Amino acid sequence: MGPGLQNPRPTSAPASGSGRPFTPTSAPIAGGTIDFPGLASLYDGTWQTPLHAANSSPPTSPWPWRMEPYLQGNSAAASNGSLPDHQSTWVDRSGLQQATAPEERRPALPQYEPRMSKTVPGQPRALDWLTEEGKVRFTEVEDAIHSQWGRSNHYRSTCLLLCEDWRHSDPLDLMALFSPDNMPPVGSPRAKYSYKDHGVAFTRAKVWFESVNRTAGNLDVYLNTGPFKPMDASHLCHQEHCIIHVVYEPAHINHDRSQCCSRAKFLRSEGKDVPELCSIHVPPCLMQNAATTALEIHYQQFTVLSMANDLPLPVPPTKPFRYPYPTFEGRLPCRFPSLIVGPADLVNKPTSEKITQRPTLRCDFCTQDVLRNFATIHGFWCHIVNKHQGVENDVRLAVVRESASRWRRYWEIYSGGGKRANSTSLKLEQTTHEGFCWSDVLAWSLRWG
Repeated sequence: MGPGLQNPRPTSAPASGSGRPFTPTSAPIAGGTIDFPGLASLYDGTWQTPLHAANSSPPTSPWPWRMEPYLQGNSAAASNGSLPDHQSTWVDRSGLQQATAPEERRPALPQYEPRMSKTVPGQPRALDWLTEEGKVRFTEVEDAIHSQWGRSNHYRSTCLLLCEDWRHSDPLDLMALFSPDNMPPVGSPRAKYSYKDHGVAFTRAKVWFESVNRTAGNLDVYLNTGPFKPMDASHLCHQEHCIIHVVYEPAHINHDRSQCCSRAKFLRSEGKDVPELCSIHVPPCLMQNAATTALEIHYQQFTVLSMANDLPLPVPPTKPFRYPYPTFEGRLPCRFPSLIVGPADLVNKPTSEKITQRPTLRCDFCTQDVLRNFATIHGFWCHIVNKHQGVENDVRLAVVRESASRWRRYWEIYSGGGKRANSTSLKLEQTTHEGFCWSDVLAWSLRWG
């Protein structure tokens, strides 16, 4: 029982004709009163409550409005003025009867083990992804990528395909070397993004920082931790390497979108008009983007890059042999009205020096015609040592030394020389020694991942 029942005291009714509003601070029951601490300070004297909105006078019952529906829902209590021992229904503040009390309707929180950080012992993973600093950092990186490709950050018409092999390459270099033969193959690793102790695909990072309410609970869902339904970064354009047209939604909806992609491709293959948007999903699938091939999109994004830098437009090839569609849409504008570009969509700003001056680490030994630029010097050395063992050691040693020289200059200019005790900086310093040889490279025990 409440304190009012344990310490009963008499109560006095408000004086009639006093002109003061009835302010309920206690209510009489058999043998005493029930106190309502603080209720007087909340009461405004108008009785404009769900139960008494029709009149402005005090109710006939001395019970405050919060307790009056309680007694109205329990006739035994209302008849003798006592609190019932058991309540079959719960009457909420609005006077509506509920089958159970709020605490009984509230679902129990699931119990599960969180994913822990690999760099900070004892700390859950990706806590920095909850911060505004993390969002600002991602926005800076995304804006730099758009600027590299000559696009404003609000341009959403054509896709921007970016695989991990192209992530750290100069787009102008890629445009000069690109051909249908060295286009990234289907299934190439998607562009990645890392911040502090967590890394994911760039598109998944995008939906987290731009679409999700960044709370600790949503972070567990995002990390696929606990008994929650999986959530995907779904491509509205159905282009696996696009970093623009993505939305955060349940995995089953993402899978259901495949029917729209198939329909868009079928309509184009039959020479029929492809609608701009689907009529099934929310947000809708971008049907005309889905009906465009990756080869066409690459020439379209190189066209946007050329327009932004006042360069001659690239010349798309003739329709390849056994092409699935009647026409090849590598130019802008094309037959799809939604795929357009205007002057306001272009930017001709110099990309940040830290990105443009990053050394290009491209392997000249690779015979496969795939454009790839390594993101780190460590990854490049691993590739040289482990993937090209048929190349003479002296030739590979010269490549290691030359790349180390360029990377060391990059660190000295843009990162203050890097971390002095870092293992990579120690290797860079070792390559400058006169007696440096291939056995020293093997002693580094370079391994993937």
